Amino acid sequence: MYVQRIFPPLNLVVFYWKQVLLFAVYSATIVALYEYLEWEWLMIPWIPITLIGTAVAFYLGFKNNSAYDRTWEARKIWGVVPFTVLTGYIFWLMESVGDYAENPFEALAFDIPMTSLVRTIEIDLREMLEETNLPLAIGPKDNFVV
Repeated sequence: MYVQRIFPPLNLVVFYWKQVLLFAVYSATIVALYEYLEWEWLMIPWIPITLIGTAVAFYLGFKNNSAYDRTWEARKIWGVVPFTVLTGYIFWLMESVGDYAENPFEALAFDIPMTSLVRTIEIDLREMLEETNLPLAIGPKDNFVV
Protein backbone atom coordinates (compact mmCIF):
# COMPACT_ATOMS: atom_id res chain seq x y z
CA MET A 1 0.00 0.00 0.00
CA TYR A 2 1.35 3.41 -0.99
CA VAL A 3 0.70 5.89 1.82
CA GLN A 4 2.60 8.98 0.71
CA ARG A 5 0.67 12.18 0.01
CA ILE A 6 2.00 12.62 -3.54
CA PHE A 7 2.34 9.84 -6.09
CA PRO A 8 4.90 10.67 -8.80
CA PRO A 9 3.81 9.59 -12.32
CA LEU A 10 7.27 8.12 -12.95
CA ASN A 11 6.39 5.36 -10.46
CA LEU A 12 3.69 4.17 -12.86
CA VAL A 13 6.25 3.74 -15.60
CA VAL A 14 8.71 1.97 -13.31
CA PHE A 15 6.20 -0.51 -11.89
CA TYR A 16 3.80 -1.11 -14.79
CA TRP A 17 5.77 -0.83 -18.04
CA LYS A 18 5.73 -4.60 -18.56
CA GLN A 19 1.95 -4.86 -18.18
CA VAL A 20 1.35 -1.85 -20.44
CA LEU A 21 3.66 -3.26 -23.11
CA LEU A 22 1.99 -6.70 -22.92
CA PHE A 23 -1.50 -5.17 -23.19
CA ALA A 24 -0.42 -2.97 -26.14
CA VAL A 25 0.93 -6.02 -28.01
CA TYR A 26 -2.25 -7.99 -27.20
CA SER A 27 -4.51 -5.14 -28.40
CA ALA A 28 -2.46 -4.61 -31.57
CA THR A 29 -2.69 -8.34 -32.34
CA ILE A 30 -6.49 -8.32 -32.00
CA VAL A 31 -6.80 -5.20 -34.18
CA ALA A 32 -4.50 -6.72 -36.82
CA LEU A 33 -6.47 -9.99 -36.86
CA TYR A 34 -9.78 -8.14 -37.17
CA GLU A 35 -8.69 -5.58 -39.77
CA TYR A 36 -6.25 -7.46 -41.98
CA LEU A 37 -7.41 -11.08 -41.71
CA GLU A 38 -11.06 -10.03 -41.43
CA TRP A 39 -11.91 -12.27 -38.51
CA GLU A 40 -15.39 -10.88 -37.79
CA TRP A 41 -16.02 -13.22 -34.86
CA LEU A 42 -13.58 -11.13 -32.78
CA MET A 43 -16.11 -8.29 -32.75
CA ILE A 44 -17.76 -7.79 -29.31
CA PRO A 45 -21.04 -5.84 -29.00
CA TRP A 46 -21.07 -2.68 -26.86
CA ILE A 47 -24.00 -3.64 -24.62
CA PRO A 48 -22.19 -6.34 -22.56
CA ILE A 49 -19.12 -4.12 -22.21
CA THR A 50 -21.17 -1.19 -20.89
CA LEU A 51 -23.16 -3.41 -18.50
CA ILE A 52 -20.02 -5.05 -17.10
CA GLY A 53 -18.30 -1.66 -16.86
CA THR A 54 -21.22 -0.18 -14.96
CA ALA A 55 -21.34 -3.14 -12.56
CA VAL A 56 -17.60 -2.88 -11.90
CA ALA A 57 -17.95 0.88 -11.31
CA PHE A 58 -20.69 0.30 -8.72
CA TYR A 59 -18.64 -2.42 -7.04
CA LEU A 60 -15.53 -0.25 -6.80
CA GLY A 61 -17.56 2.75 -5.65
CA PHE A 62 -19.18 0.85 -2.79
CA LYS A 63 -15.88 -0.79 -1.90
CA ASN A 64 -14.18 2.60 -1.70
CA ASN A 65 -17.06 4.07 0.32
CA SER A 66 -16.92 1.25 2.88
CA ALA A 67 -13.16 1.73 3.23
CA TYR A 68 -13.75 5.44 3.88
CA ASP A 69 -16.43 4.58 6.45
CA ARG A 70 -14.02 2.27 8.26
CA THR A 71 -11.34 4.98 8.27
CA TRP A 72 -13.81 7.56 9.59
CA GLU A 73 -14.99 5.16 12.31
CA ALA A 74 -11.41 4.53 13.43
CA ARG A 75 -10.74 8.27 13.50
CA LYS A 76 -13.82 8.83 15.69
CA ILE A 77 -12.80 6.05 18.08
CA TRP A 78 -9.22 7.27 18.41
CA GLY A 79 -10.50 10.83 18.82
CA VAL A 80 -12.44 9.76 21.90
CA VAL A 81 -9.31 8.53 23.72
CA PRO A 82 -7.66 11.94 24.44
CA PHE A 83 -11.05 13.48 25.18
CA THR A 84 -11.80 10.76 27.74
CA VAL A 85 -8.40 11.20 29.39
CA LEU A 86 -8.90 14.98 29.58
CA THR A 87 -12.41 14.57 30.99
CA GLY A 88 -11.17 12.11 33.60
CA TYR A 89 -8.41 14.52 34.62
CA ILE A 90 -10.90 17.37 34.94
CA PHE A 91 -13.19 15.26 37.14
CA TRP A 92 -10.24 14.20 39.29
CA LEU A 93 -9.11 17.82 39.61
CA MET A 94 -12.61 19.00 40.50
CA GLU A 95 -12.88 16.25 43.11
CA SER A 96 -9.57 17.13 44.71
CA VAL A 97 -10.28 20.88 44.69
CA GLY A 98 -13.89 20.35 45.68
CA ASP A 99 -12.84 18.86 49.01
CA TYR A 100 -11.51 22.28 50.01
CA ALA A 101 -14.16 24.39 48.29
CA GLU A 102 -17.33 22.65 49.49
CA ASN A 103 -17.74 24.76 52.63
CA PRO A 104 -16.10 28.17 52.32
CA PHE A 105 -17.04 29.08 55.90
CA GLU A 106 -15.11 26.23 57.45
CA ALA A 107 -12.24 28.53 58.48
CA LEU A 108 -9.40 26.15 57.81
CA ALA A 109 -5.85 27.16 58.66
CA PHE A 110 -4.81 27.66 55.04
CA ASP A 111 -7.90 29.67 54.02
CA ILE A 112 -7.26 33.35 53.24
CA PRO A 113 -10.25 35.67 53.62
CA MET A 114 -10.99 38.21 50.90
CA THR A 115 -10.39 41.13 53.27
CA SER A 116 -6.83 39.99 53.86
CA LEU A 117 -6.17 39.69 50.09
CA VAL A 118 -7.64 43.12 49.38
CA ARG A 119 -5.67 44.72 52.25
CA THR A 120 -2.41 43.18 50.98
CA ILE A 121 -3.07 44.50 47.44
CA GLU A 122 -3.88 47.95 48.88
CA ILE A 123 -0.63 48.02 50.85
CA ASP A 124 1.41 46.94 47.81
CA LEU A 125 -0.17 49.62 45.61
CA ARG A 126 0.42 52.36 48.16
CA GLU A 127 4.06 51.25 48.50
CA MET A 128 4.45 51.51 44.70
CA LEU A 129 3.03 55.03 44.86
CA GLU A 130 5.54 55.75 47.63
CA GLU A 131 2.94 56.68 50.24
CA THR A 132 4.04 56.80 53.83
CA ASN A 133 0.72 56.42 55.62
CA LEU A 134 0.16 52.67 55.08
CA PRO A 135 -2.63 50.68 56.78
CA LEU A 136 -1.70 47.75 58.95
CA ALA A 137 -1.84 44.28 57.43
CA ILE A 138 -4.54 41.97 58.71
CA GLY A 139 -2.86 39.41 60.92
CA PRO A 140 -3.99 36.08 62.33
CA LYS A 141 -6.00 35.80 65.50
CA ASP A 142 -5.94 32.42 67.22
CA ASN A 143 -4.12 30.89 64.20
CA PHE A 144 -6.85 32.10 61.81
CA VAL A 145 -6.74 35.12 59.53
CA VAL A 146 -9.98 37.02 59.99
